[in-house]
Amino acid sequence: PDGKLLAGAGFSRDLRIWDVSTRAALHTLRGHTGSTRAIAWSPDGRFLLSGSDDKTVIIWRVEDGTILQRWSGHAGEVGAVAWSGDGTRAASADALGTIRIWNAITGAGERELQGHDGCVGAVAFRDDSLLVSAGRDGIREWDVVPGLDPDVLRYHKGVAEGNPLPYAYAVAYSPDGSLLATGAWDDTVRLVDPATGELLATL
Repeated sequence: PDGKLLAGAGFSRDLRIWDVSTRAALHTLRGHTGSTRAIAWSPDGRFLLSGSDDKTVIIWRVEDGTILQRWSGHAGEVGAVAWSGDGTRAASADALGTIRIWNAITGAGERELQGHDGCVGAVAFRDDSLLVSAGRDGIREWDVVPGLDPDVLRYHKGVAEGNPLPYAYAVAYSPDGSLLATGAWDDTVRLVDPATGELLATL
C-alpha cells in the first residue's frame, strides 16, 4: 500500500516480494501446492492474502514470510481474494461460483455466498459490509453485515443476457463508492453506476 514493496505470483506456486527501490528479491513464500491465482495486500501492508488452484487461501506475514493461517473449504480453484477496509475480514471466490467470507483475525469462516453461475473472477469490498463480485453471468453486490444473513442487493446481468457488461476479471470501487470500475476480457475498462447498473463510460 505504501508503494515500497511489490508482490507477485503465478504458475510457479510461489509468491515473491521485491523491494521496489532496489529491485532486490526479499522473500519467496512457499506453501501452496497449486498455481497462485490471486494475491492482495492487507490495508496496513503487513500481510498478504493468496488464493490458489489448490483450493486454499493463505494469510502470510510479509516481514518474514510466515504462514499465519491457511483456510480450506472451497471446492473449486480460488481465483479472487480481497480484504475488507479495516483488515478484519477477507473474501475469496472460486471457479465454481462460491464466495466465502472469513474472519481474518480468528480464521473462522463466517459465511458462504452462492448465486453466481460459474467462475467468479474478482471480488472487492466497498466497506466492511458491502462486497461486489464479478463472474461470467454478471456483477453482484452483497450485503455481508456480520451476524446477518447475506443478501444480494443488486445484480447486473452479463453481456450474454443483454447488458453491456462482459465477463470481468477485475473490479474496484471509487473511494466514495459512487462508481464501480470493471476490467473485462474484451480489453476494456467500464465505469458503472453500482446503484442502477447503468454503463457510464467505456475506456
